[in-house]
Amino acid sequence: MGITQQIGASSLIKPGVIDNTAARPASPFEGQVIFQKDTDQLLVWNGTAWVIPNSPAQNPTGLELITTATFSATATKISLPIGTFTTTYDSYRIVFRVTAQSAAGAVTYSLIMRSAGTDSTSSSWNTFSSGIDRAGTAITRTGTDTLTSPLLDSYSSAFPNMVFTLDVHAPMLAQAKYVTGHSTQILKGTSVNSVMNTTSTFDSLSFLIDTGNITGTYYVYGYRK
Repeated sequence: MGITQQIGASSLIKPGVIDNTAARPASPFEGQVIFQKDTDQLLVWNGTAWVIPNSPAQNPTGLELITTATFSATATKISLPIGTFTTTYDSYRIVFRVTAQSAAGAVTYSLIMRSAGTDSTSSSWNTFSSGIDRAGTAITRTGTDTLTSPLLDSYSSAFPNMVFTLDVHAPMLAQAKYVTGHSTQILKGTSVNSVMNTTSTFDSLSFLIDTGNITGTYYVYGYRK
């Protein structure tokens, strides 16, 4: 006698790996679990809809980690992987942390959009950021039709630790791109407010440095729709 005859088919755990939405079970039972390969999602049938485990909705609000990496003694720039930005999300959160730098003086950081492994050549950034240092001196970052969006200047290799927390909006949409957030270093902090006035689409970006090399980590999250 098979196990289904002993305990009933509805009592069995029935895992399954499917290719896409069209391949989902036509008559799922409540509690059925599947893994959908095209979206890399683990889903559960709650009796009404396929939902992410422990969530009442199929796509709960919040952040979803897309990619993370650690870089060491990297010069010139750190680029996110090709395809980091997709049409799955309209907005992204990036946390970029620096823990060491080789240059004894200040290092200037900026951001440039990237597509298919190539940095943008479009001078379309309009920037208007501000901040303050620990002496109370105001910091301004402004520019019109620039190639990059400025972020922050570090102080010295003795005080390299800093973090950028940035939201990138609409990189894969045919509309203007927005970067908002803040950057903080031991001696100063600034807001970041930039608009890239182009309808081109970008699947990645690069953080640029003007001298030396840096060590740190980045995390990229997508805002679920």
